[in-house]
Amino acid sequence: MAQADVLTLIDDLAGTRSDTLSLAEAATRLRYYTDVVYENGLRRERDCDASYVAVTRSDADYAFPSTAIRILAVLYDHRHLRPIMRRGLESYDPAHRAREGRPAAFTTQDEDQRTLRLIPVPDVDGLAVGALDPLVDPEFPGNNLTLVYTAAVTDVAPEDELWLALEVLAREFGHESDHYDPQFSKLARQLATMLRAMVGADAP
Repeated sequence: MAQADVLTLIDDLAGTRSDTLSLAEAATRLRYYTDVVYENGLRRERDCDASYVAVTRSDADYAFPSTAIRILAVLYDHRHLRPIMRRGLESYDPAHRAREGRPAAFTTQDEDQRTLRLIPVPDVDGLAVGALDPLVDPEFPGNNLTLVYTAAVTDVAPEDELWLALEVLAREFGHESDHYDPQFSKLARQLATMLRAMVGADAP
């Protein structure tokens, strides 16, 4: 279901309570919708995507795709790179930032930076990536990265529509406002939790 349809479902489920919601609350509902989709992507490997990332010689740091939530796999050419903890890397190989070669591993920066570092630093430029899409063009452009990740989607799967709408309602009527309704919020969250379990939304 499209995002706009889910937001309409939220109004329908709110019933007469939706009459008390202003345009500001509509923006808040959209933010809650986005938050729930993001949190879902942290827990589940359901809505996934993949992107090629062009590699530049002597450049070790690469940004996550804008829609990426959680990185599931990093490949260099056809080879999976193994993740390494940053703290252990610093103590094991303090010179890793200067070491160049064919990447064999990666480590992630702080979450708010949304970048990963290749180890060792690439020693060659990757071939042109252009508009190639791993889901459409499965030929790896040589010496580049392929990232597989859970993605922040606009539209959700049909089985996720109802529990997501109820979770948004629970948050909307559970925060301090002129339409604060803790009983309705609690009921909406209980129903959302039950439906999440029924459709397997709590499974990885």
